[in-house]
Amino acid sequence: MHVSIGALLLTFLCVWGFRYALKKLARMQRFVFLQSLAFPLSNLIYVIGLKVFLEIAPLNTKLANWLESGVYIFGVFVVLSLVRKAALFFIEWSTARTHRSMTLDQGFIPLFKNLITLFVFASGSIMILKYFKYDVMSLLTALGVGSLAIGLAAKETLSNMISGFTLIMDRNFAPGDRINLSGFEGEVETIGLRSTKLRLGNGNTLIVPNAELVNTKILNLSKPSRAGLCSLSLRFSMDFPFSEIKSLCHSVIHEVSLTKKDREQNVTLTSIAEKLQVVRVTFWIADSEENDMATSEYYEKLIPHLKQKAIHLAPSSLTPCASPPR
Repeated sequence: MHVSIGALLLTFLCVWGFRYALKKLARMQRFVFLQSLAFPLSNLIYVIGLKVFLEIAPLNTKLANWLESGVYIFGVFVVLSLVRKAALFFIEWSTARTHRSMTLDQGFIPLFKNLITLFVFASGSIMILKYFKYDVMSLLTALGVGSLAIGLAAKETLSNMISGFTLIMDRNFAPGDRINLSGFEGEVETIGLRSTKLRLGNGNTLIVPNAELVNTKILNLSKPSRAGLCSLSLRFSMDFPFSEIKSLCHSVIHEVSLTKKDREQNVTLTSIAEKLQVVRVTFWIADSEENDMATSEYYEKLIPHLKQKAIHLAPSSLTPCASPPR
């Protein structure tokens, strides 16, 4: 009996020493993750110590069986608690490298934590029932059928939720970025559990299911910058030399305050048709949202130069500014 009591005391000492050592290691940056795992890891020593105690303690058969069952239940609880802690730590570690948002902090992370807790509780219950010779196959069958029915009924919802988590983890775009989605250009407001909201230039909100965003080509106008390419098409009569028109258009580009002077600027003759020459003017601006303002300013600066040079535009020569892919 003294040996069994000594084994219990040694177990308590080992647990204390193990926790102390883990806390020391957790203070180091490399082993900070041990801080959350110290308690469940040390509980494994309790399980081992109690098993040794049952092996060497002079107990009657009935009491030994009861204690062995209790140790088994405690062991299952300890192991699954360790699995749960490790899974939760992995979620926190993996999401710490992403853009933290309200959807992630108040939506996905609590959802995954609840799912992990539910999975651990269900697994532990099945293991304990099986240990006590209960028929768990019927329970597993019922759970499987129920899960299948729920999965089929909520297939679209689950698909959108998983896609939303994928969007956040991939970091292809984040709230505040300006994107072009199949011709719709706007600013990302939120990435929700089921859908993403996109604020369009006209003030309307486009709501897109996350599953569609994952499988759609998206142009992120905010990466690597918000700069946009302004492109205008002008028509002039063949009576005016292109060299003179090119020089005039270039000088107007430099007068536009929104122009990025360090980026490429072009004036090209794109086509000749019906005694007309079509000229393409392109220049970069700092923010693609200011395309309309840059277009307006260019036209304002262009008109006095045309009057001064007595150059006339052909009818229907002005086209709106565009932001083609970069």
